Amino acid sequence: MSFKKLSLFAASVATVVGLATSASAINPNGPVVKDPGPAPFGNWVGEYKYISPFWGPDGRYYTYKYVQVSGTTQAYCQQQIPSSGVTITKYCTLTP
Repeated sequence: MSFKKLSLFAASVATVVGLATSASAINPNGPVVKDPGPAPFGNWVGEYKYISPFWGPDGRYYTYKYVQVSGTTQAYCQQQIPSSGVTITKYCTLTP
């Protein structure tokens, strides 16, 4: 290996090491991510309806069934609502 190739290799390694150490000196834990804050916990309640014709016990004919879902977070509440074939009558909201 010639002296020019060796010095080029050494300069490349020194540059990579220098960039790595300067990047870690700026923030050793990685990039700064903005904290969205705590997720609001509580009782989230939603409701949806789906087509299900049936005769009620009082003799009336019903066309829809209503389902009420609840969860400790909004995401968990929304996961319980099917993605198709239903109509959302009440979106998941935080109840006191």
